[in-house]
Amino acid sequence: MNKPRLILINHYASIPRWPGPTRNFDFAASLVNRGWQVQLLSCRFNHYLRGYLKEPPAKEAGVCLKWVWSTPYQGNSILRELNILIFSFTSFWRGLFLSAGAVVTVTPPLESAFCGWLLARVKRVPFVLDVEDLWPDSIIGMGFQNKFVIGWLRFLERFLYRHADHILAVAAEMEEYLIRHGVPASKITMIPLGANLPAEISNQKRNEIRARYGWSATEVVAVYVGAHGPANALETLLKAAQVLPEESPLKIVLFGDGSDKPRLCKLLSALKLSNICIEDPVAPEKVPEILQAADIGIASLKNTDVFKTVRPNKLYEYMAVGLPVVCCIAGEAGRLVEEAGSGIQVRPEDYTDLAKVLQKLTADGSYRRELGANGCHYVRAFGDRVQLAARMGEVLEQVIYDHEK
Repeated sequence: MNKPRLILINHYASIPRWPGPTRNFDFAASLVNRGWQVQLLSCRFNHYLRGYLKEPPAKEAGVCLKWVWSTPYQGNSILRELNILIFSFTSFWRGLFLSAGAVVTVTPPLESAFCGWLLARVKRVPFVLDVEDLWPDSIIGMGFQNKFVIGWLRFLERFLYRHADHILAVAAEMEEYLIRHGVPASKITMIPLGANLPAEISNQKRNEIRARYGWSATEVVAVYVGAHGPANALETLLKAAQVLPEESPLKIVLFGDGSDKPRLCKLLSALKLSNICIEDPVAPEKVPEILQAADIGIASLKNTDVFKTVRPNKLYEYMAVGLPVVCCIAGEAGRLVEEAGSGIQVRPEDYTDLAKVLQKLTADGSYRRELGANGCHYVRAFGDRVQLAARMGEVLEQVIYDHEK
């Protein structure tokens, strides 16, 4: 079967030079290398830069990039919901003028996924739902209580699960959740977020990066790279830094951005801690070299049941470069780290446990290297995005074939 054109819709998708998730771009580029023609629709207002992209490319790595206009916003407000709604309808309109053999839409948000389903039905092609987070369960777990909004989102969620021709899930617990809610197992494929396998940097480059950020040769640097939102429970890292021994060579560094970052910066300033700092976000293409210049990777989420179903992308990124992982996430993420032998699980939001584990890893360089090697081996075997994209392509080919029969 000739590889058809694919419409891939992800409100928050980014490319490596700008902050934001690049999984869909990476998958699209791999599919292009396999003969697919992929059109990736994303919002021109970048959620992470809090502004419109200037002169974004129309094509990169063979992927046709369609930057869809929507309204600006700052933080979580009604303006953000307006941005989501306008993007959803505008991406539907843009998609009407694109040819496609299938439509794949990432959720959240659910609104753009619904418009993706509608687009697929108008074009009479299969609709594939790519579930990267359970919505609205995630916002409920964060304390959101508006019954009207939750009811609307719950309706959209159930509708999409019922009417999708196939569903991709990024974690096994998500797959089980879908099955419990009536989705046939035959209709679900689990494809993890994965990571790109980066080129190894030289010792000179590593030293240059450490010098750039003021990390001395004797410091053991533990990094967190990712979103700075309420869901990430990053105050736990600040509290852990408070209880570390003064003589400890450990330094905790946070890279990223998000709605909670101003509060965290203000809190850090008040605490006057020298063993933890918060840096500006970096482009995804720069993340691997920063991770290779560090010594430990930290993953953190709030202690809620819904986060027990996730496998954050940063776990794979840390393991891909050989960083030992301190996983402050319960459930599937912790089990993944244990299965890979790549790190240590810590009770979410338990700063004393986090400080204890960080001290243990700081004191034992050989143990850090052993965990890092295990994680690197695991990602090469099970988390390489090139391999995962090939699996996605196989699934899509089968879905299209079944639809055309």
